[in-house]
Amino acid sequence: SSGINAEYGGYPSNIHSDSLNLMAIQDGEWKSRTLKPFPRKRRRLNSEQIAELEMCYQSRPYLSTKERFLLSKALNLTETQVKIWFQNRRAKTKRVVAQATNTAPDAFGSV
Repeated sequence: SSGINAEYGGYPSNIHSDSLNLMAIQDGEWKSRTLKPFPRKRRRLNSEQIAELEMCYQSRPYLSTKERFLLSKALNLTETQVKIWFQNRRAKTKRVVAQATNTAPDAFGSV
């Protein structure tokens, strides 16, 4: 079996898969080549950007699309970076509140 499927117009049946496989013709036959994801380098925020993000978060933990766009342009970040920072900051707040609630003494002074 050559892996060719008439249902897909004569193309190999696995050409429509969601994997990172590429199909290419090599020596007259279809060959599968797996692509490795390109590693993204982590870009750290500088202290001024963090301070501005924290200030905005304190006044409003959720941003509208327009606010996110304007803040990203002002801080020279992508909208995705701003969105993810706010998501992470809300998760941190939730975690800190949960820890404080679990370790706070109860009404009788015991933990």
